[in-house]
Amino acid sequence: MTNTYGKIENGVIINVEVHESSPSSNYICMEDYPSGFGIGDLYDASTNTLSKPIHINTLAENYNIALQQLATSDWTQGADANLTQSNLAQWVSYRATLRAIAITPIAGNLDWPVRPKAEYNI
Repeated sequence: MTNTYGKIENGVIINVEVHESSPSSNYICMEDYPSGFGIGDLYDASTNTLSKPIHINTLAENYNIALQQLATSDWTQGADANLTQSNLAQWVSYRATLRAIAITPIAGNLDWPVRPKAEYNI
């Protein structure tokens, strides 16, 4: 009977192979874990568990997110936006934070500013 084994190197599945028996101690039997795991996933030998790696945003991704959020909020700065003064101040602050990220982007998962809800003058 053949089983699917994941080859582990430095806590990461680097290859998935089919063998009739466990090839060595740096392999785990993939049938012992829920489906959906494979190459690139993480293995913790101390708890005998698999997990997905956490994506860390690159500098370019954060830059592009900031630009996209600025572009989709440009309308708030027009004279005809008809936002309340206090809401306009919220948008100005929100956009200033986004501009700071775009001007000096950094890598990592950032605490992005919360997009204000539009409040209009009646």
